[in-house]
Amino acid sequence: MKKFCAVIITIITAITNCCVGFASPFGDKLENGISTYAKQIDMSKYKYSQEEAQNEFTYLVSRSENAWYVKHSAKFKMNGNKVDKIIVEYKYNPQQIKEKREFIDNVVEPIVEQAQEYKTDYEKAKFVYDYLIDNYDYDWTLKNSDDLMLYESGTGVCRAFAIAYKNILTKLNIPCDVVISKSMKHEWNIVQINGKWYNVDCSGADLLNSDRDCFFLKSDLFFRFLGYYNGISYSNEKAENVDLD
Repeated sequence: MKKFCAVIITIITAITNCCVGFASPFGDKLENGISTYAKQIDMSKYKYSQEEAQNEFTYLVSRSENAWYVKHSAKFKMNGNKVDKIIVEYKYNPQQIKEKREFIDNVVEPIVEQAQEYKTDYEKAKFVYDYLIDNYDYDWTLKNSDDLMLYESGTGVCRAFAIAYKNILTKLNIPCDVVISKSMKHEWNIVQINGKWYNVDCSGADLLNSDRDCFFLKSDLFFRFLGYYNGISYSNEKAENVDLD
C-alpha cells in the first residue's frame, strides 16, 4: 500500500501548482488589510524587497480564509528598492463578497453541525476529512484553487481542499493550518490532535480513495516516505515522527 501511495504522490506533484512564503508580522498586516477590503496597504515600516513582499502575498492567497475574493496577483509601490504599499485587487465588490460568504457559510455550517455530534477531536477531524473526500472531486483542469470554487463547482485542487479543511476545523476549535511545499508544488494540512501535530492530505486521499488512510493524521516520517518534502506552515508547527494510532 505504501508503494502505491508513493506513486500517487508523484502524480500529485506533477499536476498541482501551489507556492510558498514565510510567516511574519508583514503577513499579518497584509491579512488584516485584505479582511477589510483595503485597496492599498501601507507596508513601509517592514522594509521588504519586492520579491519578499511577493512571497508573502503568494503565501497568503495559498492559505487564507479570505483568499477566494482576492485576485492572485498584486502590484507594489516602491520607495527605492523597498515596498512602500501593496495594491490589492478584489474579484468581487463588498456586496458580492457578503453574498458569497453567506453561500460558503450555508455549505459549511451543516458540515460543522454534523461533526459536532462526535465527541473527540479525532472523530471530528475524520468526519470532515471523509466528508470532503466523499462529496468533492479533484479538479483536473487545475482552475479551482480556493474553497469557494470547491463548493460552487464540486471540484478543487490541493489548495482548495487544504483551505476548506483548515477553515472547517477552525470552526470546530481544532488547531489546523495549511502546509505549502514550493518544491512539490503541493499543499496539505497539519492538524493538532491530543496536543500533537499530524499531516492530513484530503486531495491526495481524494485521488486514492481506496487507501485514504494513507493521508490522515500521519507523521512527518511517513509523509517523507511517500515523497513529501520542504513543507512550511504559517504556524511553523512540525508533525510528529510517529503516526497517530
